[in-house]
Amino acid sequence: MRQHLRGISELTSAALLALIVISIGGLVVIRVIESIQTGIQEATNQLIEAEMSLRQALGVTAAYIDSLGNLIVVLVSGDFPVKLQDVYINDTLWSSQCRAASAGRTGPIEGFVVQPYSIVVITCSVGAASYADVKIVYEGGSVATRAQPV
Repeated sequence: MRQHLRGISELTSAALLALIVISIGGLVVIRVIESIQTGIQEATNQLIEAEMSLRQALGVTAAYIDSLGNLIVVLVSGDFPVKLQDVYINDTLWSSQCRAASAGRTGPIEGFVVQPYSIVVITCSVGAASYADVKIVYEGGSVATRAQPV
């Protein structure tokens, strides 16, 4: 005698199919929402970074070469922190030979953060020079000046 296999009812199969479709659809919707939220967060972070870099400001208050051959540049920051990047002297990159000092802190130029309303002194050993065209690059732009021996 043959045994008859019994299948599941149409109602049960329809319910299982609906459950599978709803689960997959829910996962797709959750993934799309996560992607949108990630994109919004990244865009917001980029806007904040752009705003901060646009508000950074440095002004040169003094620049000279002392009797020991050290180039001294005194700068003042505005109302936002300023992140220094590079120093060019006579169109040559000098960042590795220069140091920055501000509010009791000293360090290399690259990445040095000057606090708001602060003075920063940049010192570079240039030897005997009749003048030095100096350009200081920071995240919000750059400032340039000419230094002469005193």
